[in-house]
Amino acid sequence: MTIPIQIPVAPFVANGITTLFPFAFLVQLSGDLIVKVDGVTQVIGTNYSISGLGVEAGGSVTFVTPPANGARVLLYRAIALQRTTDYQVNGDLPEDVLDADFDRLWMAIQEQASGALVAPNILRAPPGETLTEFPAAAERALKFAAFDAGGNPIAATGTTVTGSPISALGETLISRATAALMRGDLGGTTVGQGVFTATTEKVARENVLQIEHRNYIDNPGGPAGIVYQRSVAAVSDDNYFADRWYSLSQTGSVTPSTLSAPETGFAQGFRVTQSQASAQRYGFAQILPNDYVRELVSGNASLSFRARISNTTTLRWALLGWSGTADAVTSDVVNDWTSATFTTGNFFITGAGSLSVIATSSQAMTAATFATLATNAAAIGASINNLILFCWTDSTQAQNTTLDWHDVRLTKSDVRVPVVTRSRAEELALCTRRCTPSEIALGVAWSTTQMDVVFNFKEEMAAPPNFTLLSSGVNLRVTGSTSNIAITATQITSNTKSALVQITRTSGTWVAGNTVAVTEQGIALFSCDL
Repeated sequence: MTIPIQIPVAPFVANGITTLFPFAFLVQLSGDLIVKVDGVTQVIGTNYSISGLGVEAGGSVTFVTPPANGARVLLYRAIALQRTTDYQVNGDLPEDVLDADFDRLWMAIQEQASGALVAPNILRAPPGETLTEFPAAAERALKFAAFDAGGNPIAATGTTVTGSPISALGETLISRATAALMRGDLGGTTVGQGVFTATTEKVARENVLQIEHRNYIDNPGGPAGIVYQRSVAAVSDDNYFADRWYSLSQTGSVTPSTLSAPETGFAQGFRVTQSQASAQRYGFAQILPNDYVRELVSGNASLSFRARISNTTTLRWALLGWSGTADAVTSDVVNDWTSATFTTGNFFITGAGSLSVIATSSQAMTAATFATLATNAAAIGASINNLILFCWTDSTQAQNTTLDWHDVRLTKSDVRVPVVTRSRAEELALCTRRCTPSEIALGVAWSTTQMDVVFNFKEEMAAPPNFTLLSSGVNLRVTGSTSNIAITATQITSNTKSALVQITRTSGTWVAGNTVAVTEQGIALFSCDL
């Protein structure tokens, strides 16, 4: 066969989701293709598979697990510079053997010409470009390698205006032996470091002023502590356990609890324990309401949180977008817990086309050690109505594994930034808009066993809530005496300020027309969580 003009190199930058990477050059044998991720050679059959061997137009490499977001993926052909075919004197000279032998020779020449064979180890010009030679040794001695306006190599002193890769200040900084001396040259402080690491002028200005950003996460486990108005011994898949936080689990319920002083400066955090005898994957999530998300769309958001798990394992997290009806989110976002492809229709549900993966990442965790998990500069599209933060264990976890977290931040920024610290009273007021226990209330018995009670809410709720009776034995005060009476209850109607509930006593009677007082707080829970 003929050998077309091809450049046998294919570089990529991974996004943490894609598993298939194409190459547009002929590869005859699987051993001729080298696959590297961040400079580490991958193993065929273990890390990836190849399709398109022997196809002149090329083929593709499919990874078992998507390379991490930002990882550099390099595919290149590398034919060994040797010939194993031994032609015998007066022997047969089959056309296909001779043709294949010559094909490999020309492919090897292509690799040398393009630099593919030594691609990881040399600097080379992009396809279609040429470079002039480096200056002679006498000219480049004690100077910096640089490039002129035409992109050709030059030797620069580092202090000239034209063609200089570095300023005189930069030259001074490079000469410093320690970071402390460099900061001294720059007048650097913690604020200064924030300026140096800023990715945009806006972020640099904010770091200089130490502006505290709004945190769009409710009940984040900040310095003031947490809000935990529910009393839940165990929580099943896709159910709330703490204010604004719900659990997702692969096979069975998990056990939520609070965490005292998770780290210095923080009063409380959250913990979920894998309580099933059989190992399972599990995690926690929060849905951001539309009135929050409206401030974030068409911009970038930064997500970060502190997390810890009792085992040495990998934690994954994702920021998901919901473009369906605002505040009508499908909260159980997992389609297949076992899938290693973290896209909709695979690990995640499609949500009838309403769910999208904005960002996803992972981190290998050291057992029982807190780490900061972060996603920076996540672009929030204009069509997004709600956001979902979800963190989960990448692999199944044994019984009694604990997953802890606190200091969750989602800000309108490109990087992790300081946030406004809310008091516990402020946090409680935010949470009470979505979940509130019942208060003391008055009602009138309209029969010997039934009465209607109006429960007024401490804070106006975000939407008319649902009603859950928490106790079947309630302290009721009737005609001057208080008794614990067995009841059932049904919500008749509700609005954002109050709810009308019908209470029926299951034993005994009272006099119709009497005033009856519910003297016990927290007999029911009113919730409009997303």
